[in-house]
Amino acid sequence: MPSDVFAKTLIKIIYNQKIKIDIIDISVFGDMSKINENDQINIIKIQENPWDYYTEEKALHQISPDQSLHEAFHNGCYLLTQFMFYSMVLDIIIKRKLLLGDENFISKLDEAINSYNGINDIFAGEFGTLSFRNRKNIETINSICRVPPALTKYESENNRTNILYPFQLLKLEDKIKTIDVHFAYIDILNIHFIDIQTSVWGVELNLELISKLKDPITTIIFKNLSNTNYYFKSELISESSSDDDGFITTIYNLTANFSFDASATYYPFDLQDVFIEYALKDNDLGILQPVPNGQLDWDFKIEGWTLKRPYSTLKRVKNYLKIGTNLKKEVELKKISRYGLLLKRHEPANLVKSLAPLSFLTLICYYCLLVPVDQIYNTIIFLITIFLAGIALYFSSDRPQPLSFSLIDKMFQFFYTIVGINILYALSVSLDFTFIKNLRDLLIYLEPLFGFVFIIYIIKSKNDVEKS
Repeated sequence: MPSDVFAKTLIKIIYNQKIKIDIIDISVFGDMSKINENDQINIIKIQENPWDYYTEEKALHQISPDQSLHEAFHNGCYLLTQFMFYSMVLDIIIKRKLLLGDENFISKLDEAINSYNGINDIFAGEFGTLSFRNRKNIETINSICRVPPALTKYESENNRTNILYPFQLLKLEDKIKTIDVHFAYIDILNIHFIDIQTSVWGVELNLELISKLKDPITTIIFKNLSNTNYYFKSELISESSSDDDGFITTIYNLTANFSFDASATYYPFDLQDVFIEYALKDNDLGILQPVPNGQLDWDFKIEGWTLKRPYSTLKRVKNYLKIGTNLKKEVELKKISRYGLLLKRHEPANLVKSLAPLSFLTLICYYCLLVPVDQIYNTIIFLITIFLAGIALYFSSDRPQPLSFSLIDKMFQFFYTIVGINILYALSVSLDFTFIKNLRDLLIYLEPLFGFVFIIYIIKSKNDVEKS
């Protein structure tokens, strides 16, 4: 009998008994959690944490830009563990300047690894966290997880929402401790603005918190609220009664301005990563689960932008604390949930408003090469006028602030280069050098070629943004 058929049969037998039961799935009978539709049967699994680290996707993109190795890294836990360990060893060798030829190399390396003891220091790599005690990694990479049966009818079997079990086990000083999980879900209602000049974006959203705590929003801190354009307003919408496990669902309406890292390199084809970072004010309160990938919000619109994809990750921030007058060093690893939106600008008006007149001025500039030599003074007047018109157009164009060298600046740079070369040519005609005519003929052929290459560069830059 196939494993999935056996699993369905077992679930049906348990359901007919009309009992509420928790089943630990050790993957002997297939993945029972993905096919369970009964709320009375809670199938739990011990598996990798159901989230990605913020640094993970960046590292994978550098290793494999075409994403060919992404699935191998995510599915191959042993490969991932080995990569994490090798990254830590390489980091130690570089930072401590260890030499392979040193006869004490191994002992120094061993000492450095043992310094990551979770108290004085910890290794926060791209794919996970490592700290050691008695030569064993004490940082857990697994959690007790489950797939909510209520979502079975709304999700495909290969794309199920995986969340934490409401209670997790944590080993502290050789003792097992039970800690609560707090769940947060975000529903974007409206994005008021995205200002890359001030690196601030404004959003209205519904925040759904499932927790045992009363008024749980008071235990949440939003890490990237804007300081330059501060605004934060929260309003309680609804609060449910507690469930069998004592959890209460509380929904808040939030309107706030958040800061983000604006990028203007490819403006006006820019891709912006706007995000909300939030965490528990006190780590002792438990675990705050990031929004699961299956519950990301795709259903909203924003004028002038298109949503490339939402994402949810966990960001780790390592801080060193100085304890006492002897400045004893202790490490603190803060875990911050990050809910982000990758937005692509969809506003061709900004480009057309500058590119159309700029192209026209460039064509007139090129035409000046075809004007007869005996009218060179008129050519110089034309070119100077075009140059001044280009300067006026540049300062009237929409450009990101603070000023940075964006793609639209490169377009004007190309224009100024062409105009400058032609002005130098026109001024050189009066010198009556023999090579001036040959230079003119050369520019007539080279400038269209340069223009064609530059257009290819612009198209490639646009495609790079769409693929990033």
